[in-house]
Amino acid sequence: MKKATKGIVLAVKTFAYNILKNHIRYTVENPKKTEGFTLLENRDSLPRYHNLYLSKADRVKVRRRLSFGRSKIIRRSLEHFGMVVIPASYPSSISNEALVVPNFIDLTVKLPADINTYQKTLPHTARCDVRRMKNGGFTASISNDINWVSTFYKKYYEPSMQMRHGEEAYIMPENQLYSLMQNGKSEFIKIYSNGICIAALLGEFKNNNYYFLRLGWLNGDHDYVKKGAVAAMYWHSIQRAFDLNCNEMILGGTPAYLESGVFKYKAKWQATFSAHNYNLNFLLLNPVNHSCYRFLKQTSLIALNKQNLPMVLSGKKQDEVAITGPILTEFAGWYILRNQKSDNYNNDVEELPPTLRYWYERVA
Repeated sequence: MKKATKGIVLAVKTFAYNILKNHIRYTVENPKKTEGFTLLENRDSLPRYHNLYLSKADRVKVRRRLSFGRSKIIRRSLEHFGMVVIPASYPSSISNEALVVPNFIDLTVKLPADINTYQKTLPHTARCDVRRMKNGGFTASISNDINWVSTFYKKYYEPSMQMRHGEEAYIMPENQLYSLMQNGKSEFIKIYSNGICIAALLGEFKNNNYYFLRLGWLNGDHDYVKKGAVAAMYWHSIQRAFDLNCNEMILGGTPAYLESGVFKYKAKWQATFSAHNYNLNFLLLNPVNHSCYRFLKQTSLIALNKQNLPMVLSGKKQDEVAITGPILTEFAGWYILRNQKSDNYNNDVEELPPTLRYWYERVA
């Protein structure tokens, strides 16, 4: 009888949650409650926009509430905070008024016939990384040892991601790493210095492409990064891709804003856009709000236009974002934030949400 009662209670809770989950909202505010934003439905995007929209140093206050009459609440939140983040899966009638921004966007390197040709195309910053890595005397080996998964996870991958990305880090569970190694297509590339494995990455050869999946350096020690461990992982994985006669080197998900250090680092290896995006959000933005305007001025967002192609909304010109490589030529549009709202707009900004057209001008 008790088991039956527990089952009924669980079923009722599950039913209630499924009904109410589309009415959950989170308000995220700084300690003084002078700035904040609203998220609907889930907290997946909270770390990203906490760091970009609010000060990273602020310990934010997050409140979860039920929102009935959501359109009215969204409007009120937009006016008060300046930004509302809505998952693209969320049922909403206001999607046409929102900017579509992925949390992550895939980058890929299309490989030429040989590695010497590829190396000649690299910008100065990437060539310096390769030279520093070679001068450091790093060596590499390939391993298919599934028993090394736990060591990789605990000593390299997990501490490095925590150190490098903090609360924004997505850390794949250890059992999923085992599953990847069991498919027979994945392998570790281990990087050595003075006989010690100081870094390692998990790669996968599939569909004639090489996938850069997960990486880490010993104990998350940043000194290894400064000595060139990350450059060594990238370079040796690219060499591996050439050895396997791959067409592309898939670098994986990258934060969708140009100030991201991860985006800048991947771009300089001659990366271009892949067709894959992750965790799409609708951003409702109100640049009249001081916090929103500051966010848009400081952050070069990569958004998707109606054809699902990447475009940039930025407070900076193309030569001011410190991005090297061919990727800057791949944007379907580049929009610069005005100093103030315009009384009218040109037709070339009509792929932007209506409220943003008066705030941006297209420059490319």
